[in-house]
Amino acid sequence: MLREFVRCNRLEDRIDMIRNSVPSDWTESELATAAEIAGVSEKVKDLSAEDALKVIAGELSRKLEEEKNDDTFLQANTRLLEEEDAVGTTGTEEAY
Repeated sequence: MLREFVRCNRLEDRIDMIRNSVPSDWTESELATAAEIAGVSEKVKDLSAEDALKVIAGELSRKLEEEKNDDTFLQANTRLLEEEDAVGTTGTEEAY
């Protein structure tokens, strides 16, 4: 299961993979490594495989939401800069 988890390039894919897996398919070592990748090693230390997978998926979902919020912020700022350029500002450091 860990190979499949690592092969996922996007957070959405990892979340789907975890949610569609069966806890008994994961070894203790695989769960520990997936938790380390997700940054929740301490949170899943003494949990069952089922609960550990829920925590890992939850953390990945939180990171995905954070990424989306950051992306939305960047897109809004880029759009504002493009609009400023369209109305005559140069967009250079001198203009600021």
